[in-house]
Amino acid sequence: MQVTIRGWSRDHGSKALLRAELAFADVREQPDSYTWEETCIDVVREVRPAPARGRGQTRLHHTVRVTGSQNLNLSGRYMIQLELDQSEIARLFCLTHGVERAREALEEAARSLHALRQDP
Repeated sequence: MQVTIRGWSRDHGSKALLRAELAFADVREQPDSYTWEETCIDVVREVRPAPARGRGQTRLHHTVRVTGSQNLNLSGRYMIQLELDQSEIARLFCLTHGVERAREALEEAARSLHALRQDP
């Protein structure tokens, strides 16, 4: 994964804010501290109200946070870009959905795509 910025008004090329190999980074369930030059993937799970399901209903919400470090010397306004490759997206998908739910979601997506191809 790579997060880059480019100048908004004066573009002098891109500058990397964060470079990380998500395919091999450690996954932590309980983030408590960070180390300089270490990339961490934190899976944050929280219970949130489920608005469509009625009062008192909740659902488990998963967020994946990638934390890294970079020496920066910036001023001005910048465009920020995030790049994820296919294997990184797949890993983040599995982390947020769990292996079984990810498998179900992918099977459902495959059925939908197959149905779309069948339609004239």
